[in-house]
Amino acid sequence: MLPVSALTLHASYTYSHFTYTSYDSLTYGSDLAGNQVPNSPAHQLYLEAEYRWKGWVFGLNDLTLSRAYVDATNTAWGDGYSLLGARAARRWKLGKGEAELYAVGRNVTGTKYIAFTEPDPDGNSYHPGPTAEFFGGVQVRF
Repeated sequence: MLPVSALTLHASYTYSHFTYTSYDSLTYGSDLAGNQVPNSPAHQLYLEAEYRWKGWVFGLNDLTLSRAYVDATNTAWGDGYSLLGARAARRWKLGKGEAELYAVGRNVTGTKYIAFTEPDPDGNSYHPGPTAEFFGGVQVRF
């Protein structure tokens, strides 16, 4: 039981240990069985706090991922990162349904991170994630 009923806390954690059961590679010249699958961080944590007040909703969240290997040899990796997000919304009753106008920010602190990696014949390709994203919308539920 939370001391403030208008406050909701969410948390989720995912542990992944994806490995190759067999991987005979002509490119790498060896069996890579047992190596971790690229782009699969072992740890993911999501935390969120949401506060509701007189039709308004305010939230803060954090998504944290551990480092992940870039290729099947498990010799190169992209660093882990943490992204802070924020949300504000206004809700109204609409007959038997509900309407919501919202604004959301993801990575509001502008963290620089590698969102996706992939092997490349000339080396490894690192795809940077957006330094900040902001969007809004309207949602109607009946």
